[in-house]
Amino acid sequence: MNIPAAVSEAEVGPYITSFMLAGDSSIPERMAMLNNYIKEHQDAHTIFICQGYTTCLVHELRHFHDYLATPFGANVMVELMLGVEKVFAQVSALRGLPAVAVPLQAWRDLTEDEYEAVSAQIDPCKLPRTPPEFSLKLNRSVAACLERVKTMHGRAPSSPEVVLTTRHFVETTAMEVQAAQMYALWGGHGVQFFAETLRQLDERRLYTTTWDYFQLVTETAGQQFRFNGTLRNALFFFSLCGSAAPDAPKPVHHPVERFLLLIAYILQSGAVPEDKDVVAFLDNAAQAIGLEPLFASLQRSVDYVKRIIAGLRLVAAQNREKTGSEIVPESLFSAFDEWLWGHQEMVNQITAEPLTYFDPQKYFVSLKKWVAAPTYLAMESELFEESQPLTQKWLTAGWVPVWGWQRKTPGGEKKSFQLMRGPVPSLGTEKLSAKSETFFSSLIWLMYLLNTKASLRPVHREIGGLMMSEMLNGAKVVPL
Repeated sequence: MNIPAAVSEAEVGPYITSFMLAGDSSIPERMAMLNNYIKEHQDAHTIFICQGYTTCLVHELRHFHDYLATPFGANVMVELMLGVEKVFAQVSALRGLPAVAVPLQAWRDLTEDEYEAVSAQIDPCKLPRTPPEFSLKLNRSVAACLERVKTMHGRAPSSPEVVLTTRHFVETTAMEVQAAQMYALWGGHGVQFFAETLRQLDERRLYTTTWDYFQLVTETAGQQFRFNGTLRNALFFFSLCGSAAPDAPKPVHHPVERFLLLIAYILQSGAVPEDKDVVAFLDNAAQAIGLEPLFASLQRSVDYVKRIIAGLRLVAAQNREKTGSEIVPESLFSAFDEWLWGHQEMVNQITAEPLTYFDPQKYFVSLKKWVAAPTYLAMESELFEESQPLTQKWLTAGWVPVWGWQRKTPGGEKKSFQLMRGPVPSLGTEKLSAKSETFFSSLIWLMYLLNTKASLRPVHREIGGLMMSEMLNGAKVVPL
């Protein structure tokens, strides 16, 4: 979960973070404190922030589970793995240089004037004019992986005129379960207020596009086509079940393409199914459309990831035997093994009780069934400087700093934490170790730092530069 500066630095910030602080107080006490604060500040913005951030954990948890459970998530993870394993060779090619600039292609494309300006920041003699050619060759390969990940999250390549994206789908499923928790805390009026306020604030329509889409279908096709939360989640889950495995029976694995085929089938069938018939309906739709049945696609995904891990291990072993050195460490494959175990567990649980995952309320009250998620808090505010009382409360409660930075101020050096890991994971079966989580997520961060400007904010690039400097034996790393 991320707490932006606009929230954490506001008056409500300490209340929100205190509410989420594990062990700070009991849930009834925290709810009483929060409700008292809301009564004292009866403005829409404060109520919306309190509702959203006190239920954001289950929202983020659903993202974790959707990516861990689905073939779509496996496809993304495979691409990230293929990119991350090249980071070690990239770092090896850069090691020994006194200074480097990132991302590599931006360094390569610097004009003479830009190069001189960047060099002047460090030492004109330190930064080579261009990156090593081998690191750029790897950069092109990694960039292709990241571009495929971007495509998976975007519009359907076959129907670019349709505004729906996979991002819309995963945000909607997370909003469904977040609304279920809001209903438990504030009732239907609370959910309605949050939804109406969100619609006003959601300028990019990231959270509300699919709501509008379903409403349009109902208005144009008839009231018999009304989609409740369970059906919406089931349709999106099936849309995320297209495998990129080469032996998949039909190469329709982009989620939006699959979703559009499902909607066309529903309209042709004349009505939407009842909740109890959703799984049978999805399998009937798959047969009519020519796609793989739900459970078969889930198992194919598990087998696909197993083959990928085995293949990457084999290549690493062959390179180790040929060169006598280990470029890609076994710890990377061990981290991927843990992700696979979590994927298999989610597939098993959903196969056993799919409606428990599709129904937002059942999912919310059955969190112990699923794989436990690591809990991280990201922040962008001086509120989380090491010396601040709120930060000390987090540290005392067992939260561990993962990434942070130091900066010089007139009052001396100050250390701020940008990412902290919680003392315990979410409810559920523990399949992922803290060591592997931090290791793999750090490598993903470095992969983006080296190969693209996308996804990382300036402060993240600065922190990533410090991490990379350590890997390069103290070389100066200049984020561009």
